[in-house]
Amino acid sequence: MTSPKDKLIQRISASLKTMDVETLSLIDSIVHPQQNHTLDTEIRIGAFSTEILCPEQEHLNGIVVNHRFVPIEGDTPEYSTINKLRQLLISEDEEAQNSGFLLAETLINTEEDFCLLMGMTAGLYLEHSVKNIVQNGTEPLVKHIETFFDIEKVHSNEGESPNPIVHTLCLWTIDMLNNLDIKWSNQTTSLNLSASELIEAPRYLTRLTQFKELNLSKNRLTTLPFWFNELTHITTLDLTENPLECIDGGFIFEHRRIKLQNRNLYELPEWIGFLPQTTDLFASDNLLYTLPESIGTLTQLRTLALRSNNIHFLPPSIGELTQLMYAYFGHNKLTQLPSSFGNLTSLIKLDFERNRLTCLPQSFGNLTLLTELNCFYCSLTELPNSIGNLTRLERFSLTRNELRHLPKSFGNLTKLKALDLAQNKLNGLPSSLKNLTQVTQIQLEHNKLNAVPKWIGQLHKVKRLDLYGNHISTLPSSIASLSKLEFLNLSDNQFTCIPDSIKNLTGLIDLRLYNHQISAVPEWIGQLTQLRSLWLGRNQITELPPSLYQMSQLNFLDLLNNPLSEATKQEIRTKLRRIRVQVSR
Repeated sequence: MTSPKDKLIQRISASLKTMDVETLSLIDSIVHPQQNHTLDTEIRIGAFSTEILCPEQEHLNGIVVNHRFVPIEGDTPEYSTINKLRQLLISEDEEAQNSGFLLAETLINTEEDFCLLMGMTAGLYLEHSVKNIVQNGTEPLVKHIETFFDIEKVHSNEGESPNPIVHTLCLWTIDMLNNLDIKWSNQTTSLNLSASELIEAPRYLTRLTQFKELNLSKNRLTTLPFWFNELTHITTLDLTENPLECIDGGFIFEHRRIKLQNRNLYELPEWIGFLPQTTDLFASDNLLYTLPESIGTLTQLRTLALRSNNIHFLPPSIGELTQLMYAYFGHNKLTQLPSSFGNLTSLIKLDFERNRLTCLPQSFGNLTLLTELNCFYCSLTELPNSIGNLTRLERFSLTRNELRHLPKSFGNLTKLKALDLAQNKLNGLPSSLKNLTQVTQIQLEHNKLNAVPKWIGQLHKVKRLDLYGNHISTLPSSIASLSKLEFLNLSDNQFTCIPDSIKNLTGLIDLRLYNHQISAVPEWIGQLTQLRSLWLGRNQITELPPSLYQMSQLNFLDLLNNPLSEATKQEIRTKLRRIRVQVSR
């Protein structure tokens, strides 16, 4: 007959999903239920075992976990102590839900030479798991605690200690935390309440006076209460993915990082200015129309992320953020910038992607530390002459604007790695661009260029040159100097033949010349020994030169919409079977 104790242990064991144990002194004995594995002094927990029966035995000498025997020292196990338990996962099935068992009244660390628990997780249905966690030594008691409904007390008996009881608490679905006495632990810094279905912030947070990081993301919070002003020690507050509509109170934190990516916030409160120690403010993916004037008091701000809002203008006080290094205003509706923007002289990265800016203020030239500037898909019609002062710029995206010309000072940007000017209205380029000798990519597709300047050959590091969709009919001979060029796109221009200057570009891998009036492929095409892709679709080609069939590296040839002769088509089928060829039927 099974004793009450064994019945309790059976109920506990039946809900165990995973147990990774080095030394366990919790139960007198545990025996695998299958008869052929029954042992008096060992337990076998297979990878998929979920039930463990526990007849009365006097001693438990060891356990076997994943085919590895682990001895247990000592003959007097105590139900209140688990030594060196690395991970204990308790399932969330109905049996565990109905059992409501008490795993242990107390977990006590009495040794100083090991970490008691690396991780502990209780199922969502368990009413109780641990009542009291006590540390008598100085080593970390618990590295990670998750989903405990009713932790009444966590404390140390040793007073001041350099080591933490708990590094991180992840208390998803916690109902009550009566006493968390960890004031002595400087390393216990994080509380994670994300995805807890919270509709309001739990008041017990006011008792967690030493936590530095509070994660309330992915809940259902619509506001923050006035008592939040008591959380004076929090430096990182994460409120992302909450349906926040307003934030009450004029609380003052020692915040360093504030995360408010919530998708429903219409405005930042004026009290945001009372957080002068804030270094990082993340408020992307909201419905913000503008920023409060008090934003200028955040003089320690280093990062400001406001992407994907509805911001139409910035207050002049934005210029007070003189320590700002990273600013992200992409996907808004900005039409202009205040002149004070030029005071942000610490900026390194600046993003204005997909706004409605038509110009940049002359003071923009004061941002001399900028290395990355993204103005992709704005409505810029011109750039100020002062843009040439940004001599540290390495990346400057101006794709999809309305630029008709560039200032001569653009040539001062000698550290640029890419010249990204696609989809503008440029009809010429200033000769000063010949100074951009660090450029490796030139994107000039979809402009109104009539010619390629001779100085192009001085940009010896260029690997990619895209001139698609212009009005170009010839290339200068100097282009042959681009010895590192690998990609050349001349498609959709006005060529009637393949320019001879290309034959010296022996490093070309991808050459594109579709949609022209080209009628012949020159014999020298075979000199491009590295060529892998050749695009000649939508031309007037009728036959191919013998050298093309000998190009060993070629693996793609586009000849769509060409009037190829039947003899040429047959030759392609027999001689170019190894590569992919596109031809019209």
